[in-house]
Amino acid sequence: MDYGGTRGIGYLCAQHFIRHYGVKRLVLSGRDTLPRENTGELTNNEMASWAEKIRSVRTFEAEGAKVKVSSVL
Repeated sequence: MDYGGTRGIGYLCAQHFIRHYGVKRLVLSGRDTLPRENTGELTNNEMASWAEKIRSVRTFEAEGAKVKVSSVL
């Protein structure tokens, strides 16, 4: 299980804070930042992983939160 801010426990915590406490600004951290563009060098597994992270961020934004994703490395 991934423990970054866009999946796993991090995702569930962020979702809880948005829905139950009305949090409107989030900074999510993880090992990787979101890619700026697809350079064609990503594998299918890497693209699927990025797509999942982007879906998570868009879900939070659809619920009214502003989201910044930052790498801890």
